[in-house]
Amino acid sequence: MFSSLNNSFSKNKNLFVIVFGLLTLSFILTLSDVSITDLGSGPRAGAVGAIDGDLIERDAYDQLAEKESIIISLERKAIIELNNSNSAHIEAVLSQTAIDRKIQKDIAAGTYTAKEIDTEAMRKFADENKLTPEMIKIVRTRLGVGGQELDEAIKTILTRRNYFESFEDRVTVDEAQVKAKAQQQNSTITLQAKTLSATEAMDEKLVTYFKENQDKFTFDDTLAAQVVRFAKSPEGKTAAEAFAQAVAKVKASNFAAVAKSKKLDVITLPKTRVSNINAGQLIENDFALSTAIIELSSEKPFSQVIEGSQHNYVAVLTAKGGVLPFAQVREQVIEAYFGPEPLQAFYNNEDNKRQFLIPRSLQLSLVSLSPSTLYSEVAVSEEEIKADYDKNIAEYKAAQIKSTEYSITAKDDKSLAAAETALKAIKVLVDSQAKNLAEELKKNTDIKSSSTEWVKEDDNNKALFALNKGKSTDIIAKELVFSFTIVNDKRAETPYAEASKAISSSITHAKASTKARLAAEKLQSFISSNRANENFFNLFLAEAAKGKFTERKLRPLTPQSGSQQNMQLAMQLLQQGYTPPGGFSQEAFAQVGQMLSALSATRPLSDPSVTQNGDIQYLLVERETPSSYVSFENAKSSIAIQVANAEGKVLAKAKADALKLELEKAEDMAVFFKSNSFDAEQTLSPENKAQFTGLLSDEVLEKDSAYITASGNNSILAYIKKIEAGSEDKVKKSFETLMETEKSRLAYEKVNEVFKSIQDSVTVTSK
Repeated sequence: MFSSLNNSFSKNKNLFVIVFGLLTLSFILTLSDVSITDLGSGPRAGAVGAIDGDLIERDAYDQLAEKESIIISLERKAIIELNNSNSAHIEAVLSQTAIDRKIQKDIAAGTYTAKEIDTEAMRKFADENKLTPEMIKIVRTRLGVGGQELDEAIKTILTRRNYFESFEDRVTVDEAQVKAKAQQQNSTITLQAKTLSATEAMDEKLVTYFKENQDKFTFDDTLAAQVVRFAKSPEGKTAAEAFAQAVAKVKASNFAAVAKSKKLDVITLPKTRVSNINAGQLIENDFALSTAIIELSSEKPFSQVIEGSQHNYVAVLTAKGGVLPFAQVREQVIEAYFGPEPLQAFYNNEDNKRQFLIPRSLQLSLVSLSPSTLYSEVAVSEEEIKADYDKNIAEYKAAQIKSTEYSITAKDDKSLAAAETALKAIKVLVDSQAKNLAEELKKNTDIKSSSTEWVKEDDNNKALFALNKGKSTDIIAKELVFSFTIVNDKRAETPYAEASKAISSSITHAKASTKARLAAEKLQSFISSNRANENFFNLFLAEAAKGKFTERKLRPLTPQSGSQQNMQLAMQLLQQGYTPPGGFSQEAFAQVGQMLSALSATRPLSDPSVTQNGDIQYLLVERETPSSYVSFENAKSSIAIQVANAEGKVLAKAKADALKLELEKAEDMAVFFKSNSFDAEQTLSPENKAQFTGLLSDEVLEKDSAYITASGNNSILAYIKKIEAGSEDKVKKSFETLMETEKSRLAYEKVNEVFKSIQDSVTVTSK
């Protein structure tokens, strides 16, 4: 039903929603089959907003909202009533109305010709969206509308879809450019390149600053030490004690000489600070070693034997106080180099600040009632069992069998004969009811068996019902699989004793499910009367407990919009005992996400959901933690790295630009490539093509030309040495694909412009 344009739309969820009339306030409403009326209705006077400055009074808005309610209900197959008090509802309705006005304006201007929407198109829409007569009846009844209003709603949906899909036909594609890209896509390209690292470019500046400002990175608690490691054993400890005694007789500067005389390796530890160790950055991840080195001093530079977690050590303090190496203080150098203002500006930027957002979270309880909880409260009489048995007598009088299938899968064509022979041997044992069958099956693990309980005849097992008890089928071969089946048992009907147990269980569950629904209806009445009570949480739990509902506290969740997030939220709930009422489809998970998005401290209770098993579930908000931001101080380290990376990217690009100018003036390319440390010549292949993706998509390359492309923060200077054309068939196929992609891209840009203009044109005055 949708064109390839829709794939582009999927990159912008808000646009996709607007385009197809699906702005259903998923972040506020649970899109269940309920009428959302508890958000209240606002005052009647005044305008709710404006479209291009044209005020929309409440009475006019109500008519528009009624129309959009029908549209959204049809699209979602759930009753959604948009009101005039919620600003998100109002914005949605006005945005959709603005789209309708834009369509009519383009028609009047002659820039768009609308397709005629006939009965067949409307019928197709109903079929594709599975709008059953029952659903249509529910929409008409709940929203109080007639067939004419429904027809108009469907026409509006199709008009909007046709309008946005038409952009693909209204864009102009540069076919020559696309053909050049198709040729390039199928060419064999040989090049030589050099990567200009953003980190290296930035570090050149930082290292210079570090050397010129070493006083800023000099600390009194800096430690420099050396150690000799010994085995973590009694012998190792003895050797360490002997070495400790030997070095205690010399100066600290002779530590390495003594170790060398005893053929021991000296390890120079990275410089560190006492404050870093105290903060948990242990030397060699060893607490005993770290503690011992902290206690060393210029007066007592040698340690005794240090019994570490992995080794025995003897250590010497070689220096205390001083400058740490650049690599260890790079973050501090960055902060000092840039100063606080750029870091604060980065943090205050709205686009950047999103990464420091701590989403709101909900502490939820799952309040549920399973019919099984009420089994003890219901009774099933013999008369009820007999009546059900008589009513379904044909089901119980049907013949049944029990069977076992034996199979083996060959590893490949060469092993087919061996696999069939092995299964034939097992078939002999099965047919003769040999006592050593189980033992032989244990020996041959490639042969699998699968048994059934009593099953009735169907199209798949008719041949088995023709066999006598204890008889088996011939071996059947299908691709690499060989199998046969034996009939273990047969009976003409289900014994009444067995049937009565199943019937009793079924009736018990049905009665308990009815009691559960009645308990839920009673609880719903309580909710309606007490929803506004400030102690609603505790009151609801107490009332639910009276109806045998149980509470399970869940781990905190962070509702967020997006299909992937909905999937994750649904899975988190599923792991904690919640069952999605719509099953385990993507649509069901989306509804769970929408339901969670609707919950808050002011709307603390979900609508009840009923699982296929009859379990009734509520989600109850115990506590809502509003969204917040990581403080600037806590974010500063991350910000400094990002600011440095951005600056490094600029510096690397500048280096690439300068080097490109030199390359274009070079007389001897080979000498230039060697003197500037270019990588070896390479031919683009699937293995190395990824780093040149930007170059291949943004440029139409020419032989003997230099280009600059970005790879992350780095810049790559590439010189094209050879281009060998690909086959015409491949070029033609690529051209067709690229033309479709380019049409969609250009159409998306146009649609996005419309969307932005719609956003700019709509204002909401009611909050």
